[in-house]
Amino acid sequence: MAPVDVDSGIDGHSSGDSAVWHAVWQHRDALMRAARRRTATAEDAEDVVQEAMTRAVESSRGADEKLAPWLMKVTVHLCADAHRERVREQRRWDRVPVHVVVPVDERVCDQAEAQWLAGGSRVCRSGRPVRCGCGRRTSLSGR
Repeated sequence: MAPVDVDSGIDGHSSGDSAVWHAVWQHRDALMRAARRRTATAEDAEDVVQEAMTRAVESSRGADEKLAPWLMKVTVHLCADAHRERVREQRRWDRVPVHVVVPVDERVCDQAEAQWLAGGSRVCRSGRPVRCGCGRRTSLSGR
């Protein structure tokens, strides 16, 4: 990951927040390790850590000496929230009945094909004898 210049501000925050961002950013690696152990994917861990860091900056906890434990607590709670959301989403999908809706025209074609196969493929517009399903030559009259 590319280094971030905290003096110029991050994500549109003023450089006055740079001291807070700098204090929060120092804990990022530890937060990522904790979040990665508790989330399904690295992307989920990154989202959780970014949210925890943003909350710390917005609440002005950067100058607090209890910043590290607070960040860890928020990160762990966000991981639990992410897990609960993933479980809820899975349960929602489990309740959705799985059935394939076949378009009407496809169903009609399937029925016509089934009738054609059951009839021994005697339907031929050219009038020539065709092979039935068993491989015998047959005429259009069905003899």
